[in-house]
Amino acid sequence: MSNDKYSIIALLREEFERRESLLADMHKAQISTPRPSSPWSIKDVVAYLHAQQQRSTNTAR
Repeated sequence: MSNDKYSIIALLREEFERRESLLADMHKAQISTPRPSSPWSIKDVVAYLHAQQQRSTNTAR
């Protein structure tokens, strides 16, 4: 079971790093402006996904 736990944590970290690299080239205005199809900005979505990732990581530990 512990191998599965560490694999899940590693996958979650990889996903976080992937998201960071996608955002690295974006301007602040692009990240902060709500999308036309949603009241949420990219910043809002990333914050939500980060919180979910933290919960998943803490649960796996």
